[in-house]
Amino acid sequence: MVRIAIVVDTLTGWTAIAVAQMHLTTIHIRWPMSLIIYPGGAAISNIIFYLVPIPLVLWLVSSLAFRGQWQTPTFWVVGAIAAAIEPVLQDLGSPGHPWMMVATFAEDYALNIAPVYAFQWAEIGASVVLRTAIHVVWHVFWGAIHP
Repeated sequence: MVRIAIVVDTLTGWTAIAVAQMHLTTIHIRWPMSLIIYPGGAAISNIIFYLVPIPLVLWLVSSLAFRGQWQTPTFWVVGAIAAAIEPVLQDLGSPGHPWMMVATFAEDYALNIAPVYAFQWAEIGASVVLRTAIHVVWHVFWGAIHP
């Protein structure tokens, strides 16, 4: 999964553009703090983006409105919307050419829909583990070798 992010960054150079625009040296928190911050951030974002909204909206729509019907389709509609929250907040209006924004949005969406799939397939624990692994590889390991 993280290979997608690395390839998109390598092809578009979006992190270098973001760093230059924000007058930073890197978009990643430096080692060793990255090892603490990013796994915690992954868990918190999983709660905010998936654990709270998906079951709540699924219950409201599928259980109350549809009387227990359409749970799987409702889950995927809500999950698809939840997976778009972070890319919408981070990528729309990002610097660079519009095709770079589209590429980073698509890449971030793919990285966000994977934990939704894990949530549906194996509950929230798998979703948290997957999102944490994505954050550790991208921000901790890739950030350490490619600031």
